Amino acid sequence: MSDAVKQALPKDVELKFASPGNSLQFGPISAPSNTDGLPEGFSLEELASTTASGTLIRDGKIGALSLMLHSSSDPIPSCVAGSLVERRVLADQSVVDLQDTWSETNGVRTLNRSAMLYGVDGTRIQAYLNDTNNDGGPDAESSGVVPLTLDELVNLVEMPQLRITTPVPPGTAPLSPGCHGIPRDSSDVAELDRATIERLNAVLEIRWRAVPPGFPILDAGPGALTVAENDRSTACQRFLTRTGENESTLNMTITGGQPLPAEPNKYDPSYYGHPLEFVTRPDGSVIERDERDYSTVPMTNDGSKAESTQETSRSVVVTCPNGTQVSVSSSAAIPNVPMTFEQLEFLATTEGLEIR
Repeated sequence: MSDAVKQALPKDVELKFASPGNSLQFGPISAPSNTDGLPEGFSLEELASTTASGTLIRDGKIGALSLMLHSSSDPIPSCVAGSLVERRVLADQSVVDLQDTWSETNGVRTLNRSAMLYGVDGTRIQAYLNDTNNDGGPDAESSGVVPLTLDELVNLVEMPQLRITTPVPPGTAPLSPGCHGIPRDSSDVAELDRATIERLNAVLEIRWRAVPPGFPILDAGPGALTVAENDRSTACQRFLTRTGENESTLNMTITGGQPLPAEPNKYDPSYYGHPLEFVTRPDGSVIERDERDYSTVPMTNDGSKAESTQETSRSVVVTCPNGTQVSVSSSAAIPNVPMTFEQLEFLATTEGLEIR
């Protein structure tokens, strides 16, 4: 579905480079695992849904596109005068309702355009597009032009690849995993572009080919950095790692514009024991090593809590005088153990990971 939508965009429309979750990537069609708490008249099948979103650019004008797919056995609603700009009946008798309107908040006008498909197979697809750089939050900026026409929205929602009843094509690539950066001040750091991510990935691929013996095996290729879901100025990646029977999770984040940390005073009553080690290198960069033990209580699909798990996490954070900060951490559920500090530092001190 994701590839079909991207390929169906007009040739002169660009999908803005972003994190996987903001690159028109649909997740698996999901639904609650049981009927507890379902609204009256709803079935699990009708609550199964998936969404995708991204920012489009056309002739320098931006717009936020979101798509939602679900199924429903409800009849097609009546067409009420004034509620739509147009209703179209497709060749298979599916119906598409179109709307083209605007809203205004605090004197700022936002243009909105949408297409809603009522498929004969029960598929419901809503495509919503506006003229802002996000979903209308406080930082939205209006471009004054919606980057797709109504006809082009219809072309998207009528694609057979988006029907709930269409099987997944053989050989479909797995989803690009999203990841999150560490909360920090990144207000003055520029968004990462495709060229920067590709450069960083190339550096890491070379580094992984030079790892010493005993390094864990990754579940995916090492050059898997993406833009963080929560911070467009941070690159990140997440792996499952294995060494024999031992299994752990490896997380890596790279960002810029960060100040050099101050060494904590271990004799200060407010010092709480972290980080464990603080080292200033001859080049002025700072290495912080830390280890923590904690417990996690995962949630099951039905919302109940599963049995708690004891985990250990180790991290190495390298902050350079130029503001680049590389954080590498490994966590493992007992009796597994995380990667060693030496292994984490080998990755965190990779030359060439600067955010320029």
